[in-house]
Amino acid sequence: MIRNIVIFILACLCVACAEKPAQVPMNKKPVDHTDANIMEANRGLVEIEDEYIRQYVDSMKLDLDTTNIGIRYKILSSNPSGEKAKRQQGVKITYSLRAFDATEFCSNYTDRTEIVNIGTGDLPRGMDEAVLMLHQGETGEFIIPSYLAYGVVGKGQCIASRTPIYCRITLMVVDIQKNK
Repeated sequence: MIRNIVIFILACLCVACAEKPAQVPMNKKPVDHTDANIMEANRGLVEIEDEYIRQYVDSMKLDLDTTNIGIRYKILSSNPSGEKAKRQQGVKITYSLRAFDATEFCSNYTDRTEIVNIGTGDLPRGMDEAVLMLHQGETGEFIIPSYLAYGVVGKGQCIASRTPIYCRITLMVVDIQKNK
């Protein structure tokens, strides 16, 4: 019996010592591919969402232009002589947000009028970019991908995670002070 236990222990030691783990020199850190893997996964999700938006635009036969960052838009009422907003500037806008199936997210996102500072986090990045496309007095329709809208987090109970938004924005007043 003791002989069998000793043979078993020796066999385990031989097997355990047979495979040496790869050693990394002290001055060299192991390669971490986590960031690259996350970037690749996000790239895939963006491509899937872009295809989803493209199919929606095609099915609804919408005539929209697309910016280099992926916002689809159409200026509905043009006022080229109106002043354009600039980053860090206060503007007064009226906007409505909804999902592609035309359901409103929440009643507080329908015909909402706000004074916001562009590029300061008052609005999601995609809405900032949309406002910057407008002249004072213009209205535009925009489809904003989730990564430029409310992203992975969403917006409380109103807007789900990774939801592209359809919005209509009117730039009412440029260069207005926001109450703090």
